[in-house]
Amino acid sequence: MTTSPELAEAAAWLVRSGYPHDWSGREAPPAALREAIVDAVHADPDRTLHGGELTRDEVAYWIGQEIPTTEGAR
Repeated sequence: MTTSPELAEAAAWLVRSGYPHDWSGREAPPAALREAIVDAVHADPDRTLHGGELTRDEVAYWIGQEIPTTEGAR
């Protein structure tokens, strides 16, 4: 799945706003948005989210523990 620049920008903004650390929603985000969020967290430009130490798959797993996933999402 390729993420559009607009979706990547929106996901990065959402991560900067505190997601997934300060998340209380019960509904899973759409799969494309979730993937863009995983990319944004994995990039971790300030090394504040995971110290730049997690692989993308580890980030996806960590987010999956905190945030419900839609059926068929990674």
